[in-house]
Amino acid sequence: MTISVLDEHYVADESDRNFCKLMRTPFYHSAKVAGATFFDPYGGEVEEAGKRFATFLKDWQTKYPEGKIVVTAGMGPDGHTAGIVPFSEKTLFAKLFETPEILAVGYKTGYGPFPERVTATFSLLNSASDVILYATGKEKTEAIQIFLAEEKSLHEFPALFLKTLPQATFFTDSNEARK
Repeated sequence: MTISVLDEHYVADESDRNFCKLMRTPFYHSAKVAGATFFDPYGGEVEEAGKRFATFLKDWQTKYPEGKIVVTAGMGPDGHTAGIVPFSEKTLFAKLFETPEILAVGYKTGYGPFPERVTATFSLLNSASDVILYATGKEKTEAIQIFLAEEKSLHEFPALFLKTLPQATFFTDSNEARK
């Protein structure tokens, strides 16, 4: 078993990095004792870290051709998912996240409190054997409505990509999804 994060907040403060948060969980410690290996995407410039993560993922797929990739991803109130944030520029969005041979990227954006990220791309999500999407909380009601109605384009609402995956399961506490 190999474990990593889909989305790394690329910041110097370890308390804000997702992999460091993972390392503090009982799950991490149990998996480590059981012999799991881990990949921490942090290190160097963000773009280089993204390339290193993409290479790691391709090498893993080559080494374990029958291996299963299981993804858990949330959906933000703006439709971001797995570190893939909304973009106003459709062409740049497509280059970063829709290029078939690229499994992960490191990129800079003006988005939120974590403007640099190392994240999976749609190619990795597409190659997963199972994708679990969750969106909970009243602050996500509008996002869930958009997700269900497909009222936006992919570059404006990245979580819509997950609707194209037959291996995706959506969990929510919203009454909107039950209609």
